[in-house]
Amino acid sequence: FLIHDEKKKAIRKIYLNYCSPLNNNIISIHQYGLSKKYLKNCNYALCFGIGEDLFFEEYLARILNFKVLAGDPTPASIKFMQKKPKIKNLEFISEAIWTENGVKKFFVNDDYNSNKEYSGDGSLTNFRKTNTFIYITCHDLKYYMKKLNINEIDVLKMDIEGAAISIIDYCLNNKLYPKQITGEIEIPQIDFEDTISKLENLLSKLKSKYSFFLINQKNRFQKFEFLMVRNN
Repeated sequence: FLIHDEKKKAIRKIYLNYCSPLNNNIISIHQYGLSKKYLKNCNYALCFGIGEDLFFEEYLARILNFKVLAGDPTPASIKFMQKKPKIKNLEFISEAIWTENGVKKFFVNDDYNSNKEYSGDGSLTNFRKTNTFIYITCHDLKYYMKKLNINEIDVLKMDIEGAAISIIDYCLNNKLYPKQITGEIEIPQIDFEDTISKLENLLSKLKSKYSFFLINQKNRFQKFEFLMVRNN
């Protein structure tokens, strides 16, 4: 409980230092968010980390008429999507977003079995410190932008188990500034201080270009479920 309370305090401190209160321009869609500011004349969304929940992606494709590229390399997500009827404007790929292109180790829980089943999620960064891994195909943002033939990203959604900070850092290093970035930055119970430090450093570098919002208001400061909206 002590570690849990300390983690909540750390997330609350980040919220107070960097995040703005939610306002009428922010739409909460499941545990993610969008700003109405950039919904006009927006066409493309890159969404990574589907799991077995497509609510956000379907909302973008069906309601907002976005063209959605949705990626998730986990066996559970691939099986889930194989059972789903085809959705207009939505393409699923069994790949992960990363900072480079190639085949990478993807760490899964140690109860992984021959049926490709395991509890929990998988991670490129192995932030849960497991010993078991599978191999997956990864590509960077430039690859997916070229695939879609776009020069700018309207919406980037990431719920990718410990990898979001690395991807946003990649955006900064390559001067790629999506109009909106939403998702979850996972903060583990053990050694959470390291993730908090990386997150604070990232927000400090981004604050001149983005406004930040914490989306999860029901369980405040339990997670960092965020929306970043480009300022200009």
